[in-house]
Amino acid sequence: MGGNLKEELRKEAFNQEFSFFGVPKLEELEKVPFPPHRGLSKPSEVMPEVKSVAVLGFHAWDIAMNTVVASAIPPDKIPFDIVEGAVYYNMYYEIVEARAWRVCKFLWDRGYKAIPSQGIHLKAAAALAGLGFIGKMTLVLTPQYGPRQRWVGILTDAELEPDEPWRFVPGGEGDLCKDCEICIKTCPVQAIIPGYSQGVEPGKKVDMNRCIIPQELFDKPSPEAKAYFKILSPRGLFECTICHDSCPVGRENSMKKAAEWRPTPFTET
Repeated sequence: MGGNLKEELRKEAFNQEFSFFGVPKLEELEKVPFPPHRGLSKPSEVMPEVKSVAVLGFHAWDIAMNTVVASAIPPDKIPFDIVEGAVYYNMYYEIVEARAWRVCKFLWDRGYKAIPSQGIHLKAAAALAGLGFIGKMTLVLTPQYGPRQRWVGILTDAELEPDEPWRFVPGGEGDLCKDCEICIKTCPVQAIIPGYSQGVEPGKKVDMNRCIIPQELFDKPSPEAKAYFKILSPRGLFECTICHDSCPVGRENSMKKAAEWRPTPFTET
């Protein structure tokens, strides 16, 4: 029953335009450490009765998905993730969560509890579900699209068989980075510490006091970071994707997939 339910749920996720679906071993996900001040929780802290987590990945094939609108950010907070009192909308968060609710309904209709969550450690969950490799810039890389997907988890009391985790040997099996450090060298504010993400204390691989993304939400951003802001409106901008865009893994495949939606550039008449 559990195996059939899992495959039916996978099909429903793909019907909702997710490109990735996997199930990590819950016990392993519960043990993963994560950095402070990021609004992250263990699955059991979000849903005490959770028995499984389904990880869904959405191909972020257009820059518009990285649109951010922010206001009412308390200047005494660290506004990198969801913080108390913050009003912060990121387009890809809204997209994946809206679609994840539709997948949840599939489980509700079968008598199970299910809720979407972006507050668990989704990078670790994706790797534990065998969907990708946490690269040197700390984003999950997949062979299909590199870092060009966004993740959401569905917590449920349904029992789903876990998948095998991503196997990684430096320079060998499962290593999608190998000796490449393009993302590190491309970062204009040198926020990414060289080397693999594996084995680095959570929160220490990227210097959040230098990284452009949190600086975009600071009330007094550094001049170095501000030079790379892509402002759309008084409170709207594109989230920085310099390291993300520089990654060669899956780039060509991602561009081909995007072209299926609009083969030629749109021009107003």
